[in-house]
Order: sequence, then structure tokens, then C-alpha cells
Amino acid sequence: MLARQDSDKPVTAVTSEAQARGLRRLIHQLVDTLNAERSILIAQEIAESQQGGVLIQVVQGRMPAALETISSYDRSAMLGRLLTMIDNPEGETFQLEGMVTAYQNDGDTSPVLSLDLTRNSDTAKASLINVLWLLLSAGLLLGHGLLAVIRFLQSRKRDESISAFYA
Repeated sequence: MLARQDSDKPVTAVTSEAQARGLRRLIHQLVDTLNAERSILIAQEIAESQQGGVLIQVVQGRMPAALETISSYDRSAMLGRLLTMIDNPEGETFQLEGMVTAYQNDGDTSPVLSLDLTRNSDTAKASLINVLWLLLSAGLLLGHGLLAVIRFLQSRKRDESISAFYA
């Protein structure tokens, strides 16, 4: 603790490295909170100013190339880049390729499309192989289930025959 001095001499502060790290962490949290609130307000203003659009939710997969350069941990930078892409007067374009997995339209708001970027024409062969494995396993399950029922009925009939023979 430093006491206030009435002289013009500079005061030398002594602190530990742990306290300095804690102070930096608190400052980073405060800045992230302020940036997130500011970004949300800007996004709401943009959403209110745009009419007749479609909201695209990316469920999973790679983001557009314009966003891949940003670290996924730097949320404020990603939000800033998204807002720049949206609010650009020239209309910066980007391409998303995938499968629409859900569609919601309440009527009051813009339609919402959920897009899975991992499902596209490049993964059609793998998807077909997965479906074939699923059909094969379902067929095997049905066949073995049918054989189990037949064996059970034969066993019951055999037990009845044996009990009728010794009765």
C-alpha cells in the first residue's frame, strides 16, 4: 500500500506478477463484454434496417473463406468481420455450400435456414456407403429376428411333441 505524498517526486509502485495478470484478465473481460454488447447493438440495428432477407444459421462445418483467417477464439474480431461483410455498401459476397437441415418461417420475422456445411456433393459417396451399411444391418437384424422366431416355434413344437410322446 502506498501512502500519498505531497511532494512532486514520482511514486514507485510495487506489485506482484500475479496481481498484474489478474488485472490484465479483468481488463480483457471488460473489453470483451463491451465489444459483445456493442456488436449486438450494431447487429440489431442492421437487422432492423434490412427487410426481406433470409437468416442463415450454420449448424456445422467450415466457415466462409473470408472468416477462416480469424482465430475462432477471437469472438469480437469474428463479429466485427461479419458485421463488415453484412454492412458493406458493395455487398461483399461469400459462398456457402451444404444441405439445408431446417427451415423456420414465423411470418413476423425473416425465414431462418439452418445449413449443415459438412453435407454437400463432395460427401455424397460417403453418405451412400453409410446408407448401404444401414440397410445391410437392418436386413441382417430382420433376417436374424425372423430366424429366431422360427427356431422358437420349432422348439415349442418339439417340446409339445416330446411331452405328447411320453404322456
